[in-house]
Amino acid sequence: MFNILDRFPFSADSLDGIFCTGTLHYFPEKQLAKILKEIGRVIKPGGQIILDFATDIKRKLPNGKSVIKKGTPQYKVKEAKKMLKSLLEGFDVKFIELSVPEELVHKPGLTYKFSCKGWLLDAIKK
Repeated sequence: MFNILDRFPFSADSLDGIFCTGTLHYFPEKQLAKILKEIGRVIKPGGQIILDFATDIKRKLPNGKSVIKKGTPQYKVKEAKKMLKSLLEGFDVKFIELSVPEELVHKPGLTYKFSCKGWLLDAIKK
């Protein structure tokens, strides 16, 4: 276990792959760039990254008001693709657009409707 914002505890070109889901969309672009640079450092040439990146996130209360997590970026699908493409410059990247239809989420003391768009990425290091 390690802090994803610190240098990863792996040697350069040492991993065959990384799978990351439900996480990276929470980081502002500067931090995301740092994380993806570290991922690029530790992946072997020909190694693979599989990740998802949520965009256009909507959380609606029963009264119609939005629930927004403070300090969390609000990425849009088109801008996110452009950003991810530039941050993964040393990779051949396949983008698959995803969509999560509206679903009801129950948390202690909070119920809301959740939906989002986003990207599933399959990237191979050049």
